[in-house]
Amino acid sequence: MRVAANLLSLWLWASPMVAFAQTAPPVPEELLLRRQEALLLHRRIDLATLRVLRGGAFVASEPPLSRLLLVHLWAVECKPCLEELPTLQRFFGAQSQDPRVKVVMASETRDSTKLVEFIKQHRGWFPNGELYQVVDDGLRSSLQNFAQPLTLLVDERGIVHQAFVGSLRSRKSELVDAVARYLKAL
Repeated sequence: MRVAANLLSLWLWASPMVAFAQTAPPVPEELLLRRQEALLLHRRIDLATLRVLRGGAFVASEPPLSRLLLVHLWAVECKPCLEELPTLQRFFGAQSQDPRVKVVMASETRDSTKLVEFIKQHRGWFPNGELYQVVDDGLRSSLQNFAQPLTLLVDERGIVHQAFVGSLRSRKSELVDAVARYLKAL
């Protein structure tokens, strides 16, 4: 009987601890984003199948090359992507003036007609320069991440050095600092 009472008291004492151990505190969303970004670092990405907008249509071209590729993946169907495009235009436009930087605005919208029409209607949202369309899953497969929008700082070998998962609206200064640090290191 004494053994049973001791086991009961031990169980009553331990049961709140067990319940506490089984319910871990929620992980803040920002921490989850940072983990996703860390998983993207040092990956080689595949830009070989990007198509470039020329003469009102997307056509095959050579992969974009530069000392620093500023790759921004977005889609017409992505509300956060569209909300941030006008605010990023000035920064991406300024970066495209640096000969060491190539801005790669790549839409994952597969419907070319819909994409071309959107670009025509919102041309002021994009920096001067080439606009790209992702035509297959090769790029996303190399990243193993499907978040949108997604912004990557990529070297001339195609290696990701910095990643920004999600909207940049509240992280523009972080992006500016990352680009400046990378260019300083060149």
